[in-house]
Amino acid sequence: MAERDGATFDFSLPYTPTPRGITLGPRQDRFNTVVFERRLTRQELQQFLAGTRVFFVYGTVHYRDAFEEPRFTNFCYCIRFWKKRAGPMWLTTNFHNDSD
Repeated sequence: MAERDGATFDFSLPYTPTPRGITLGPRQDRFNTVVFERRLTRQELQQFLAGTRVFFVYGTVHYRDAFEEPRFTNFCYCIRFWKKRAGPMWLTTNFHNDSD
């Protein structure tokens, strides 16, 4: 659980029987799409544009390092829509960004 502005958020991830996996080499990056489970209402869209709501994109990456040791990295981004016609701003959060 993380707390921000008095609100708590559970960053635990549900178990999925078919986790996704990709191959990632040294100094490479990948972009994966995520399909939202439902359409947002007009009111929700307006709240995101007004800045009263934000999206959080988070997860955990499991991998083996160069010495074949298992590692993990948690990541979390806050996505803010700060101008109607501008693209969203991805901000790293102060919580759920850690690794071993």
